[in-house]
Amino acid sequence: MHSYLSELRYLNLGSTNFTGDIPSSIGRLKELRELKLHYCLFNGTVPAEIGNLSNLEYLDLSYNTMFPSWKLP
Repeated sequence: MHSYLSELRYLNLGSTNFTGDIPSSIGRLKELRELKLHYCLFNGTVPAEIGNLSNLEYLDLSYNTMFPSWKLP
């Protein structure tokens, strides 16, 4: 992974037309504090690797109405 990605703290991909699964590689962003994925079209899974984000303080998955039932890892 590029060094600039390993230091990423805020990621806002809200209000996009992303579909499918949230990629498991999201779990490699160890310094991430805020992850905003609201108002997308995700219809797949939330990866268990999201549980690796030990510095995460804010997670917004709201208004992804096509998600199947899932539990936060």
